[in-house]
Amino acid sequence: MVANRRPIARLECPPLINQGDGLLILIMIKRVTEGTWLFHSDLMGAPFGSYLYDYPISDAGSLFVLKWLGKIFGW
Repeated sequence: MVANRRPIARLECPPLINQGDGLLILIMIKRVTEGTWLFHSDLMGAPFGSYLYDYPISDAGSLFVLKWLGKIFGW
């Protein structure tokens, strides 16, 4: 008998919450894993690309680790 079985995942909760700095962090991770570094990208911000020179980035160490993990595992 299976009584009071709990679901594995809560499906009503979205996986990404679009508030605060979450979207900026996701953009930075995407830029670091796909490009050379995060300040300029021709793939985002049509037609001239986008620049992140005006945003303070204080977490370059973990972004560097994510870049190498992306190279090793092919993300």
